[in-house]
Amino acid sequence: MSIPEPTVRSVTETLKFLGVPDRDVAMYSSVSLKQPILNMKARKLWAKLGYESQEAAREIWMLCSRDPLFFINTFAWLLETREKQEWNLNNRYGTSKVLPFITREYQDMLILKCVKTLGRQDIVVPKSRETGISWIICTLAAWDWIFHEETHIGFVSKDLLSANNPSDPDALFSKFEFILKRLPFWILSPSDYERNITKNTFKNLKNAASITAYPANGDLARGGRKSWMLMDEFHFFDQGVDYSAMDSTVHVTPCRVFVSTANRDRGMAGAFYDVMTDDSRNGIRVVVDWKDDEDKRRGLYHGELIQGSDTYRLIIDDMDFWINHSNFDGKTYRHPTKPGENYPFIVDERARSLYYDHVWMRPGSTPQSISAELDRNFGGATAQIFNPTLLAATIELAKVATARGDIVRHPNKPEEWQFEKLSVGGLTYLWCKLDDLGRPPQSEYSIGADVAAGTGGEWSSYSALEVIDKKTGEQVFEWRSNRLDPIQFAELAVWVCKWFYNAYLVPEVNGPLGQLFINKAVKDLKYGNVYHETKQKVAYHQTTERIGYLNSDRGISLLKNMESAVRRKRVFLNSLVALKECGRYFLKNGKLVHSAAEVTEDGAGMGLAHGDAAIALGCAVLGVDNAPIKREVEVKSEAPYQSFLWRRQQFEQTQKKTGQKSYWRPEI
Repeated sequence: MSIPEPTVRSVTETLKFLGVPDRDVAMYSSVSLKQPILNMKARKLWAKLGYESQEAAREIWMLCSRDPLFFINTFAWLLETREKQEWNLNNRYGTSKVLPFITREYQDMLILKCVKTLGRQDIVVPKSRETGISWIICTLAAWDWIFHEETHIGFVSKDLLSANNPSDPDALFSKFEFILKRLPFWILSPSDYERNITKNTFKNLKNAASITAYPANGDLARGGRKSWMLMDEFHFFDQGVDYSAMDSTVHVTPCRVFVSTANRDRGMAGAFYDVMTDDSRNGIRVVVDWKDDEDKRRGLYHGELIQGSDTYRLIIDDMDFWINHSNFDGKTYRHPTKPGENYPFIVDERARSLYYDHVWMRPGSTPQSISAELDRNFGGATAQIFNPTLLAATIELAKVATARGDIVRHPNKPEEWQFEKLSVGGLTYLWCKLDDLGRPPQSEYSIGADVAAGTGGEWSSYSALEVIDKKTGEQVFEWRSNRLDPIQFAELAVWVCKWFYNAYLVPEVNGPLGQLFINKAVKDLKYGNVYHETKQKVAYHQTTERIGYLNSDRGISLLKNMESAVRRKRVFLNSLVALKECGRYFLKNGKLVHSAAEVTEDGAGMGLAHGDAAIALGCAVLGVDNAPIKREVEVKSEAPYQSFLWRRQQFEQTQKKTGQKSYWRPEI
């Protein structure tokens, strides 16, 4: 198709001439004028028509106001200072650095979703690097600022120079002004707006719209009112400032556009990670991945793990591309840019392409940086304890709970509890059906417990119970709360154990809270089917036992044991809360860290509360194949429990049973 010099004199005729059937919103998402040569000729036609006819200019202006895709693909330009790289086999624009902004399909989707929500709800955009999102948001801001009066927008960056630096073409305001300066004067002329560098503002003199640049800080725009705000590269805001900035803007605007790649130094921590992963909050999430770009996904392939081994086989995804480079031996393909060489496929668990491999092989690239900045793998940015690929597959297979409710005190028996089913909400999840008497299916169960203080509040730790059917490996129960103290929690835990047919209880017992739990559950309530750790004291040829699981490595052993059980398909886990928490444990500087502990400015670790379900689930998995130690019958004694005399009597009874001798009393 070729477009001759324009001879038409109306917008209607021009639309018909270009083959656009009507003036529906987003008409540019379905027409063929995105080919560079045709697009450039169409741009020339529209600009000339607007200059020749005031009436046509007014009508085109209305078209732009209704359809951001028409505006961007017809009048917006962007700056690309980099030369074409080896991986990119297309050379659409030659050596030109000022390019027509021709949106890709994934960019169209993002724009239309944003327009539908802009000014109404928060928008979260986790993205890969080099996907053009900053240019999209700046152009979308220009469209809103030009065509809608009294629109007031905020651009927020980690520091002020990132938002407003006239000498830096990468600054947000520089991109915004680049777009404005290349518009036809009949849309916006230089006299229609003013930029105040000192006040960090642009003002539209025609419709009183404004845009203001801000650095990220704790009092961000407090007391102001904005139509919407861009929080650019939000995961790179300083630690603690990100939460403060998010808090201060809640009442400033109904719509914050959180945009960011993954910060490999923050990993699964920070306000951006929270808003990205919290499905319970209002707003929309639009993921932008490098594979959405038609150029970057060219030559797409991946590795598939051969079952029962650690070896991957090559899987070609973009066969339409590679068939043209095949050696027809079923194994090798010619290198697209290096004559005489075969392409060196890197076969692992990652999806790859010509672009991906080019970035991978550049000096300075690391698997962690690639995972963060291209794959949007926040856990892969650090040394994640639980294998992220296996974890993602487990989350995908997790079942929806069959019932939800609360465990509450029995109204007529204060010492008893009962499950109360709720249609909405509740801290208890069941993945099994209860019988007519309100009990789970009869089986053998393992219950993991994590003990917390129960002080309540947003950041306090939760106590948690997780239950697994030992016969099937299926997780069937979860309970979490931060409002029961260890003694009350022990009462509830013992009731749940009995409800699950005297289940095997594996409590984590670190610190005094764990001891309070054990004292209540074992001593007062006499529950005996509890995990015991046995240690051999070589010097004295005797064994000692500790009730409960001592989490001496902060969870590494539990998580790796759970990972192994999942990989062997010994257990099938359903708690999304616990599984997502598993993904937040990683090694940092050789130490195990839970990413939620990395969120406070003062290092107080307010997010430490949020690893409870993962630890409890790890304890439950530990108990699946751990055979309970049968307890010896205790010696009846009037001595106080755990007193010196009581312990001495228990010791002597054990010596008689085992036949062991004491160095101090050979006659025993």
